[in-house]
Amino acid sequence: MTDLMTQGERSQATLISPTNTAEQFGKVYYLQTDQSTKVEITIRELMGTEGWHTGVAIDGSWSMRALYGRGLKKNVTLTPAVIDSYKAKGWIQEVRKDGKRFEAWQKSAHVDAIKNGHMSYTENEVESLIHDCTKYLLDELESGEGVDLIYWACGRNGQEVEKIGLVDEDSLSTIKVDGPKKFGEGTYLAPAMQEFLKAKDKKQILVFVTDGRLDDLDEVINLTKQIAQEIDSESRPMTKCVLIGVGESVDRNQLETLDDLETGYDVDIWDQKIASEMRDLGEIIAELIDENKIIAPTASVLDNQGNILHRFFDGLPCRCAFELPAGSDHFVLAIDEFRVHQNLNL
Repeated sequence: MTDLMTQGERSQATLISPTNTAEQFGKVYYLQTDQSTKVEITIRELMGTEGWHTGVAIDGSWSMRALYGRGLKKNVTLTPAVIDSYKAKGWIQEVRKDGKRFEAWQKSAHVDAIKNGHMSYTENEVESLIHDCTKYLLDELESGEGVDLIYWACGRNGQEVEKIGLVDEDSLSTIKVDGPKKFGEGTYLAPAMQEFLKAKDKKQILVFVTDGRLDDLDEVINLTKQIAQEIDSESRPMTKCVLIGVGESVDRNQLETLDDLETGYDVDIWDQKIASEMRDLGEIIAELIDENKIIAPTASVLDNQGNILHRFFDGLPCRCAFELPAGSDHFVLAIDEFRVHQNLNL
């Protein structure tokens, strides 16, 4: 059987987008060389739920306000005449900060604009995602203690954590997710990781939600390498972290940097997803596959004409790799009479 891709190979490989991935697969990577096309797949088979501690941490920085339904958007009735009337009352004033001019709205202007339909609150796009994600973790992975929910990137410096609470099946429907008490002025992820990592005796699956750019990426990388070292030395149980990007300002490069991070050990900590591109919540644990779990006694990889390109004689594991001829643009996974077709080069 072909060895799985190293982290270095995976960072150079192409990851098929979720919308173009066969529903039976979690992730499909391929790496083209002059000699062959190396493919690595995960097959959607969840690990057991026993003993997992789960946590969800939600970005509480200022830029998230609109996504929590606490931002204001202008309606078409907010005409220049209405704005001029607010200025005449002193409710809108021009101020200068950092050499730039902008309009500062007093509370009176916002109250009047909302009352008269000139402005309205944004929709809460976070709450339903967190409810669905938490329910999924409770149903599929949580050991029974409940999912630990927190806000991160809170407070004046964006380095504080606010606890929401431990959520179980009974309390999930009553939990409100509308933002922290004090939104942060920075986006620091490491404090949230450290809050969860206090539980060194439990294997953990931790989900972090953010809308923007991390201010402490280097510290997060160093902390990730420390976690990998502890897992490798067996002083910490397995820990997986998933970073979900929401909104339109997500820094995809940072998400991919963590996803492809070389830890120095054969331990892969991070996975990343964009919420709008997620096919379903099962994707958040696509990399939590037990690569040694055999899900079929034999299997074959075929081309479109049914020619056998690779055989799994000793069982098909949930996570596996194989090589195709150079320039291949597809493969077919055959398990008995069942066929899964996957295009490459999409």
